Amino acid sequence: MQEQFYKPLHNIEISPIVRIAEQARKVETEYQERTGSKFIHLERGELNLATPQLLIDNIKKSLDEGKTKYPKSGGELLFKEQLVKKLQNKNKIPDITPNHIIVTAGGQEALNMSFSLFTNQKMAGFSPIWSVAVENFVPYSNVEFLEVPLNKDFTIDWQAFERVLPEIKVFYLNNPQNPSGKVFTCEELSRIISSCKKFNVFIISDEAYEDVIFDGTSHISTMSVSDSFDYPDIITAFTFSKSFSATGIRVGYTVSKNPTVNKLLNGMQYTHTAGVPTFLQYGLSNFLDVDLSQQQIEFQKRRDLFYNGLKDIPGMKTVKPNGAFYFYPNVSEGMKKYPNRDVLDVLMENGLCVVPGWGFTKHGHFLDNIRISYSAVNLDDIRVACDRFRQLFS
Repeated sequence: MQEQFYKPLHNIEISPIVRIAEQARKVETEYQERTGSKFIHLERGELNLATPQLLIDNIKKSLDEGKTKYPKSGGELLFKEQLVKKLQNKNKIPDITPNHIIVTAGGQEALNMSFSLFTNQKMAGFSPIWSVAVENFVPYSNVEFLEVPLNKDFTIDWQAFERVLPEIKVFYLNNPQNPSGKVFTCEELSRIISSCKKFNVFIISDEAYEDVIFDGTSHISTMSVSDSFDYPDIITAFTFSKSFSATGIRVGYTVSKNPTVNKLLNGMQYTHTAGVPTFLQYGLSNFLDVDLSQQQIEFQKRRDLFYNGLKDIPGMKTVKPNGAFYFYPNVSEGMKKYPNRDVLDVLMENGLCVVPGWGFTKHGHFLDNIRISYSAVNLDDIRVACDRFRQLFS
């Protein structure tokens, strides 16, 4: 019976982050009853900040105004016109029109459709890599995916990157990167684009964390780099989930100057859902220029407190991230105290839940690292977490 179904679908796995979160809920009750202390969740990229009330009011207003009919294929024109302004003014991407935009059911659909354009072909991306890309997009699209490991400090190994380009059709770039928190510079992006142009390699640029950046660092959209201006083979995926603390609203969009890409993505999006709910598009249309500085200040407070608590722990090697809301430290020295033990078990027994390095690779890269998310913890939780890491790994 199983042979009747499309074989690659059997290889799709639920994200290990979700599986670990479910496991943690079972451990949490036992830990808190045993110790009387709080179990601290550091595994998910959910946000504990409230979705802005103005956005909620705008969506309600759209419902009151009857924006409940079929959406226009590819996105409502009013919404796309507002996205054009955002892309030109904020992302500094020139010569964008509504025809370059496809509105999607979240950034995840935008990326899954983009991967699916290259079914049965060979792709690559930097490792460590977001778990959903390797667990979901890759098997769904039936692509062969090569991981290009970053250096231990998350800088680019240019030899490894350029060595893989003759073999592949598309390169996946996540900037800022999940799980490392790396933000790619203009110089790095320029070299990536120039190298991909040389070998006619498409670029899928995942910019979900465009608004989660620190220390005055600038997020630079791939399509805003001058080297991209004469290269239409770039697809950029955006989402509102992280920027607006609205992970459940599920609205994203793709941007590409390749007309064939846009035609195919439009057809796929319509096939998937017949369009993103009309009232969400109208509700977001009047909210795209909101000031996000307070959110950035809050996350930078958390980032700074966590970094100051982790950086001097002898058994952890922690790189200070410039974006996203994750740390990705190496804990191999600290785990020497626990021979033949799994890091996830050790931490959960002590009231901490993270995602081990195996959740962000299929090729065995960065297995001694753990991802720590501070998107949904307060400052007191961070202090407690740092104390526990110090006790465990010093």
